[in-house]
Amino acid sequence: GTTKETVRAANHARTRGATTIGMTLDQTSPLARAVDHPIAYQASYTTGKAIDAAYSNYGVLYMLLAGLIDAREDGGLTGDLLISLGHLQPAIERAHRAYADRFEAFAPRFAPREAIYTLASGASYGAAYSYAICVLMEMQWYDSQAIHANEFFHGPFEVVDKDACFIVLLGLDETRSLSERARDFLIEYGSRENILVLDGAELDLSGMSEHIKPYLVPLVFFDTLWRFAYKLAGLRDRPMLEGRRYMKKLSDY
Repeated sequence: GTTKETVRAANHARTRGATTIGMTLDQTSPLARAVDHPIAYQASYTTGKAIDAAYSNYGVLYMLLAGLIDAREDGGLTGDLLISLGHLQPAIERAHRAYADRFEAFAPRFAPREAIYTLASGASYGAAYSYAICVLMEMQWYDSQAIHANEFFHGPFEVVDKDACFIVLLGLDETRSLSERARDFLIEYGSRENILVLDGAELDLSGMSEHIKPYLVPLVFFDTLWRFAYKLAGLRDRPMLEGRRYMKKLSDY
């Protein structure tokens, strides 16, 4: 809630008559004061405190959007979403256990590399994007790029060789075939040992509504990938949050 550009954007919209909603960790933050309706969310990676992922930024955003859609279209989304969000944290904890050995195997191979790319499509692209710029680049200084699977064969596939490292997120929505095609190319022309695949189909999503699962799988991916990031950080001797050079340390950029 302290990003200057976000606060200015909120003030700009509000002074021109728009109804403004702001999501912030701190209900007394500049952003909270700048909007009509401040909404709190939780973030363990910022506070260091364990949370229920239903109240993470994406979880709260989904609640807001479902409520707005139901208010206009009476789509009945909110009930199914809330039930499904109630099963999100257990699904994440199961995924942590399921991916532990895989992360342990991939981390030593990825840690010393200069570049790690992420690839996804549909609802999972947001997780790939956030992980590339806010974790791999911001906190570990990797040369990284989030690649949408639909764009992979329009240039990015030329970087693929036996040394190229990719994190592939296979979601459960209607765009899954795009990511599967890219994954298959990576495995054929790259090295399977450098292609870390997280597949929504292998997750235990018990209790979630079928039509909600595709939207919650990215939340499972992102949460579990933080564990992988901390493994990389330990091997690189580069602290995750404290190691940043500029963010939260400069005030005039």
